Amino acid sequence: MSDPENTRALNAMTRAGLTLSESLDPAKEHAFLAAPDISRKRLSRLREMARGQGLTAPRGGAGRGQGRKAADGATGTVPVLVRVTPAQKAKLATLGGSVWMRKAIDEA
Repeated sequence: MSDPENTRALNAMTRAGLTLSESLDPAKEHAFLAAPDISRKRLSRLREMARGQGLTAPRGGAGRGQGRKAADGATGTVPVLVRVTPAQKAKLATLGGSVWMRKAIDEA
């Protein structure tokens, strides 16, 4: 990429309030492409410049708090596998599933 093209791409990025390191972040791609004067080609060139300067894409962290929560808000639970017939599985679902199962065990 020629120096004038570098300058145009960097100026458009700066006017949009974005940084060169953010060009490598996939989550910021929409912000770059929504900015005036930044096309996919310019974004690609900005990414090449960022990598040329030794910048790296951000890595994802631990996904704490993710996943399906218990219907009754139970915490500290562990999974248990129980083999049942298809009819028993349907009945367990109608009785309330894991919420009903925990309550039945607590009352036993």
